[in-house]
Parts: sequence; structure tokens; C-alpha cells
Amino acid sequence: GSRKNEGLGQNILEAFPTTRITYRYDSLQVQSLPSVWASMPSAVTMLIARGPLDKTSYETAWRVAAAADRSGRRVTIRQFPGVGDEIDLSSFQVPKGLQHIPAFAAFGEKGRHIIADSAEIGALMLLRGEDVRPHIVIADAALSAEIKASFDALWMQVKSADASAEDAFSRLRKGRSSIDAVVSGVGTEAQLVMFGGRPVIGIKPVSGTQGFANIELSLTPAGATPANTNENPVSGDGTDSLSLAVFGSSPNRLDVATRANWTSDFILGGAGTIGKMPRDVDLHISAVAGAGQTPLVAAVYMNDYLLGARRLDANGKTEKIEARIPSYALQLRNTLRVEFQREESSSKQVPIWPVAVLPGSRLHLSAAPVAEEFVGLIPWFAGETSIFVSDAWLDHPVDTIPTLVKVTSASAAAVDRAELHVVNAKTPVPVKTPFIAFDTPVDGASDAVEVRDDHIVLTRGDGAVLHDVQGLDYLAVIQVATADGHSGMLYRTIGPKQLRVTEPFQFGRADVALLNAHGIQIQVNTRGEAVFPSDDHELLSAERTRSWVGILSWMLPLVAMTGFILLLILARHARRRHSDH
Repeated sequence: GSRKNEGLGQNILEAFPTTRITYRYDSLQVQSLPSVWASMPSAVTMLIARGPLDKTSYETAWRVAAAADRSGRRVTIRQFPGVGDEIDLSSFQVPKGLQHIPAFAAFGEKGRHIIADSAEIGALMLLRGEDVRPHIVIADAALSAEIKASFDALWMQVKSADASAEDAFSRLRKGRSSIDAVVSGVGTEAQLVMFGGRPVIGIKPVSGTQGFANIELSLTPAGATPANTNENPVSGDGTDSLSLAVFGSSPNRLDVATRANWTSDFILGGAGTIGKMPRDVDLHISAVAGAGQTPLVAAVYMNDYLLGARRLDANGKTEKIEARIPSYALQLRNTLRVEFQREESSSKQVPIWPVAVLPGSRLHLSAAPVAEEFVGLIPWFAGETSIFVSDAWLDHPVDTIPTLVKVTSASAAAVDRAELHVVNAKTPVPVKTPFIAFDTPVDGASDAVEVRDDHIVLTRGDGAVLHDVQGLDYLAVIQVATADGHSGMLYRTIGPKQLRVTEPFQFGRADVALLNAHGIQIQVNTRGEAVFPSDDHELLSAERTRSWVGILSWMLPLVAMTGFILLLILARHARRRHSDH
């Protein structure tokens, strides 16, 4: 839409949020891995082999899916079709020349269809069914064998109908799947391959951070920095500060008529902030007064929390604004905003004031405290992190990989630095770094929340049971824990069925959270502290605060746990109503 600003005497073009750009391109003309990666849609499908995955394939699928997730894409994990799977035939068109072959004839009727044999899977591949048209393929030996078996079974039917079609069938077969070069180890870990009749990214399973680094390098254009390398260089003068120039920010120069905003975005826990938290921000600003007498005010916000403000002299010289950043204002993804504002002038021609946020502006850091809440863990997860996964999770990759992606993304565990360990769920594991344990006991970690099959037990620090809720399913609980001097998180599945978390979520200033498929249902602070404690302790006298702190020490966890329990009971009742219908 467009409108005219009478005060400025200018026409303004506005792009509404509903604006969309529609484009088409010939996928067969895409010749490079970075181009395929960049051109993938917002909804991405990753194909993996059927059945349990081995540790290397599972790890690779998680790392690549996490990288795609952090680039703003939603990844669906799909297993290669098998006998007994149900598929949708509503969009299928079987050529008349193939309808006499049993595997193709089975797809003649519209609606839902249950795959009867391997030959039908081969036919599904040749007809480019959506179930076998991924954007990313984890090309391991198991998947290669499944593809080969389906094409071999289909060829036996085609051969019976027309033995002279071998050459044509071989060409079609190669055009539908060419992952063998990736499986055999020829070339790099990531390659451009044909699958489902279009070029896709074939990934060779590799273990460890170095193998993933090679994959990232293959997907990154020459001369560019890999998207998941969050390098925030700390100043070399020993002051532990970061230049705001290294973050994504709006243009440094602004023209202020009545109001203008300058923003800078950063992720808590970048490479330069491992074990550190932002303490304060030091802004260097220069402004020049235009015509008129109305003053110019600069207000500083962190995630919409007001940190401070100042009336600028606007004499063309550098002016400094220093603001303390309280811990409650910080999140995983943060926006520092400086709002410049003037009173509206009565003149029809509003004067313009040029303003600049100078390169000397910096973010100062301090050592992060011992983590007792989810947000406090983020700076520690930016470095080396141990991720422990129960070996049973490899049996259900379609459910567990999305959950692993969403939880590690919400906790800011660096996918290019974390180490994945598959362990026996019955044996407690020792820890040497910050950790996230999925359905795995950690040696020495205390559980404020205990999960026993389909019910959950809340206990006090002295071990007394506060409540026991039974009959729960398809939920999970996450809690902050400490073991051997290292902070981390414990994830526990509630009920017999693995939870598949499909929506992104964000941890808050809590230490226990309940999850369902859409993310966090509720977060609570069970330690008896205010959810948003003040960092400026010198502003609060002990005499004034001792009484209400004592009350909060027992009231807050009681209220939080009561809400937590009520939600669990509601979840149980909802499950019962669902089963009754």
C-alpha cells in the first residue's frame, strides 16, 4: 500500500506482512550443493532407512536436521516406505503402458492404499510419489539395500511383461536414485544426487563434529561462513566485550523525524560468550540537531525491557549511553533496540535529524553464574556439550530426531560442538561437561521430578513426596540438574509412547518444564526464588526484603507445583476422554 506523509512531504511505500514472492525454477538446472541447500523450501523432508538406525546415521540425521532447523526450515523425518505402509494415491497418474504390470495396476484406484510388496515400492519410486521425494537423503548402506530390493522386485514383474525393456528400466532406475556413490564413500560427505526424479542432497553418515564440519563446508558457498558457526569474536584487550558491529543490525545511520529505531540481534551463547553473560551495553551515538527546538531522546531496550534513556545534546559529538542488562531481560535470541524520539512539531515541514550508532558501541560480558534455570544454561551449552541419548531412541528415529532437534535448538546446544553419545538407559553415565540427557540417568544428578512409567512424582529436597500423578502418556518433563560440578538438563518421557516435538519453543527462567508435541505446556520455578530476581542487590536493603523473601521461599514453589499438578491431571483426563471416543 502507499500513502502520503503530509508532514514530511514524501510518499511512503509500505510492504504488508501478507506480501509474498512466488517464483519457479527448473530444479534440474541446479548444479551445486550450496544452490540446492539455499533453494530448499521452508518445509523440508529428510529420508532415512527403515527400522532402527545405527549410531552414525542417527547422529548425522540429527546434526543436518538441526542445521536446517536453525536456518529457519521445518524438517520432517520420513522413513523409506515398507510393506504395510499406507500411502495416498489421490495425485497418482499411472501411464496406460504400465497398467498391465501388477505393481502399477495396484495404484490404479484413487484414495488410500496399503503397500502389498516390494515391487509396489519400486513403482512408487518410478512414479515419483511424495513419500519418496525428499530434499535430503541420509545415504547409508541400509537405505541403499532397501532401494535396490524394491527395484529388483519391480524388475521381475517388468521382465515378465517385456524382457526387452531392461535398458529403459535401468535408465529410469538411475534417474530415480543415484545414492550409491555417496554410500560407497566416493567423493565428499555431501553430494548432489538424483532421487525421486530431482536433484537432492545426499549425506554420507559421519560421526563427530569434524565430520559434520565437512558436511557444512560442502553446503556453504565459497568464501562464506557456515550458517551454524556463531562466531562472536571477543575483544583482544582482555575486557571481555563484543563489538555490536559483529551482530546483525539495522543501518548505523538514521534520519529521525519524530521516531526511529536502531536494532541489533544476537544469540546468547555465541562462540565468544562461552560461559559468559552480557552484563551491560555501552552505546556510542552521534546526532546533529535540525531546525526546531524539540529535544531528541534515546531509549535503550533489551527484548522490550527498558534499560535506560538519555536526552541527547545532538551537537555532532560522540555521546555515550551505558546501561546495565539484568538477567531477566535475556533470552536465547535477543534484540537490542535503541529508540530515538522527538515530540511532534506543529510545523507542516518536520525537520530531519541525522543520527548514527557508532562502531565503538560494545556489549560487555561477565562470568555466567552456576546455572539453576534453563536460560542460565545457554552460555554453558555454547561450548563443549555432552548429549546422551538412550539406545532405545534409535528404534524410533521418526519420533525422537525431531524432539532432539527442538530441545537442543531451544537450549542453544551448538550442533557443531556438541558430542552425541548413545548409551544404555539402565546405566548411569558420568559427565565431564555440561550435558543434556534424554531418557538416560546421569551419575550423581538429583531428580526434583521423578518419572515412573506413566506417572510423575514431585519431591521436596528432603525426599518427601509432594504429589504422584498416574495415567499420563505422550508427554515429557525436562528439568535443570547438576552432576559432578556440571550443569545440564534431564529429559524424561512420560508414558510408553515416544513424544515427537514438532514445534519450536523457548525456555524461560524456570527449572522444570512439561512438554507436549507443540512444545512447552508449562514452566515452573521450584527453588522458592522470584522468577525475575533483581541483579542490583545493592538497591534492595536486607531489612526491607527479608520478610517477603521468606514468604516467597515457600509460596512460589507451592503455587508453581500446584499449577504443574493441575495440568498433569487435566492431561490425564483429556487422554481418558480421547480413549473413550
